[in-house]
Amino acid sequence: MKNEKTVLFNQARIQERIVKDWQELKQKGFDQHDSYLISYPEFVNYFKNVNPINKHHLIIGIHFVYGWMPRVFSFTSTDFDESVRCLNEVNSGGTLSDTQIEVLKGLLKNSLVGTSKLLHFINPSRYAIWDRRVLRYLLEQDSMPHHYQMKETQTFLNYQALMNNLSEQDFAKVICRTIQEKLNGQIVSPLRALEMVMFYTDKKKYGGKDEKQ
Repeated sequence: MKNEKTVLFNQARIQERIVKDWQELKQKGFDQHDSYLISYPEFVNYFKNVNPINKHHLIIGIHFVYGWMPRVFSFTSTDFDESVRCLNEVNSGGTLSDTQIEVLKGLLKNSLVGTSKLLHFINPSRYAIWDRRVLRYLLEQDSMPHHYQMKETQTFLNYQALMNNLSEQDFAKVICRTIQEKLNGQIVSPLRALEMVMFYTDKKKYGGKDEKQ
């Protein structure tokens, strides 16, 4: 039975909006001094050079993920062994179950935002970053999404499925190549490119503070 809090996404509608919004966004380009854009490749490269991932890498990874978030991290779980197994599965190209996502979510202060960033840095071609700006874009609403929507695991999995489907389309590869050119050759995956269009379109429209993309 479907959870009433679970959000479903209209892929065709979202693809249409991303293509349109990218045409506007690319005219302005990106701020080369944006700290998120400067730090992003360093975080991804850190995990490229790590195999297998162990507790040491997990703890370091969590803390640079929280450098992109507006709060200090403290552990609410110590399920390190299972979390490390999950991360190595992702590092090997695997897909996590809802139960495994819940394990990581529990370790990261019940935050799917933090979980998504950690997963993305480990495998940027499989997991897309998830935050409130992205969900607001997807929902086409002016107010920020409720916290319960951000923490709903099935909605998160629906989002990952949506993004993986979109990233395989030709339009996503075109956007990806153009973003890489605008970032002076910085490598980003199609998943990252699509998420950037949503995030920066929302930021352009609403301004204000964000969850440190």
